Amino acid sequence: MGGGIKSKCKEFGKGKEWYMLGMGAVILLLKTLIVQWTYNKIWPKLTMNLMVSNQEQSRFVPLTFYEAFLFVIFIEFLF
Repeated sequence: MGGGIKSKCKEFGKGKEWYMLGMGAVILLLKTLIVQWTYNKIWPKLTMNLMVSNQEQSRFVPLTFYEAFLFVIFIEFLF
């Protein structure tokens, strides 16, 4: 492996791979919560501004946590 990855992996020592896996999972869950919150807060305002006729906001369906989680995973795989 190039780029000094081997030397950095040796610095972690044993037992750090579970820490890295746990931190990766926490970061992924935080990203999911942020996507869910921002979509549910911002999207109704954006769609209401874009609509020509005045329709009720009751047609808006917020994302569930699972849907937001899947979206984050999808974006992570794309980039």
